Amino acid sequence: MTDLAEVAGVGVRQLQKIFMDQFGMTPSQYVRNMRLDGVRGALIASESDATVSDIAFRWGFNHLGRFAQYYEQKFGESPSKTLREHR
Repeated sequence: MTDLAEVAGVGVRQLQKIFMDQFGMTPSQYVRNMRLDGVRGALIASESDATVSDIAFRWGFNHLGRFAQYYEQKFGESPSKTLREHR
């Protein structure tokens, strides 16, 4: 968060306020949503030997239980269902 604020030329609190005003979420929620979108795209376009775990790790999700929870909240289905339905 500090690095991002520095690059933006604002303080951490100002960065949080800007994100909340513009996107209705914190910077970390915004980044997580971007990564979740990336995982979904990778699951949909995956090769037959790809696993949910491999794709989630590639996108920086290290806690698979928490990742699956975030994914299901955002997309309304489990990541394994997305993978299964797009093979």
